[in-house]
Amino acid sequence: MEQEFKQWLRTQTTQQGNDFSEDHINNLCKDLRKTIPSWDKVSYENLFKIVDPEVINKLYNRCLEGGDLKQLCKDIGNNRPSNALNRYEEFLRSRELSEEAELLKYKKQIILQGSPGTGKTRKAIEIAKEMAPDNYKLIQFHPAYTYEDFVRGIVAETNDNGNISYEVKNKILVEMAKNAINNPNSSFVLIIDEINRANLSSVLGELIYALEYRGEAVESMYEYEGSREITLPKNLYIIGTMNTADRSVGHIDYAIRRRFAFVDVNTDESVILGDANKLLFKQVKALFDNLSNEFDKNDVMIGHSYFLREDLALALEYEIKPILQEYRKDGVLTCGQKDIEDLEC
Repeated sequence: MEQEFKQWLRTQTTQQGNDFSEDHINNLCKDLRKTIPSWDKVSYENLFKIVDPEVINKLYNRCLEGGDLKQLCKDIGNNRPSNALNRYEEFLRSRELSEEAELLKYKKQIILQGSPGTGKTRKAIEIAKEMAPDNYKLIQFHPAYTYEDFVRGIVAETNDNGNISYEVKNKILVEMAKNAINNPNSSFVLIIDEINRANLSSVLGELIYALEYRGEAVESMYEYEGSREITLPKNLYIIGTMNTADRSVGHIDYAIRRRFAFVDVNTDESVILGDANKLLFKQVKALFDNLSNEFDKNDVMIGHSYFLREDLALALEYEIKPILQEYRKDGVLTCGQKDIEDLEC
């Protein structure tokens, strides 16, 4: 557990926003090894034998209160156990998978869907870091994206003499699948941002079957190193993000949809801080009372991230108002032009 804790600390930052130095990491671990509490009639050789974050939380609070635990820590020469306890509790809680990560583990592929600015990509990265902190990649789909870009295709290669040859190459999905097959005890996560902007049926091809039947080989249209087979292993996970307000892209057909679990990522008003930020959000939110019957508010409501910008005035003029104007032109909003122009912060 101590080595896992050290590895986790190397991915975190201090309260000052700096990386943990190795000396700092070693000192925190030393504090935990030296703290030998006897609490509620349970004794531990050291705190690394505790894996329940609730127990550590109670020890931490007891230490802050100046009770017998704090005195015991002083008796053994450990005068600053609270910081180490706090960080160790964070580490233990980070090992508990979120609800979305549990869903991903069960379904193998999920799509985070929501309106612009709700933090879909950020949440996807957070889930990926939970599942595979060292083994995740992010790509973005676009309308021109193809099977040959994503799975396997023919690539033109030029040698030093300027001669061109054509070779079949595995692309990111198959490369990650091979890495996952070669490392069965590790998890791998591929994040596909804007997954619905590409023609998914065309991009995935025969891999639509492989998404559901993990571990079973499917035949690719291209032969690579004497074989056409492609297998998606059970330890490869896929997270897609989808902008529900983007009407310019096609819908995901049923055959693909049933192979993914869809998670709504809606606007979260509670994270917006500051009086001016909250007031502007309420003004914008009121405009969505004038919404076309064809749309659901959660599908098009401007996300909270736009109201978290450092320069709120710039965000209003160059990000929020343009989106609202587009909504009005497309018939999403039925409010007047002046209602948008009059917004101020």
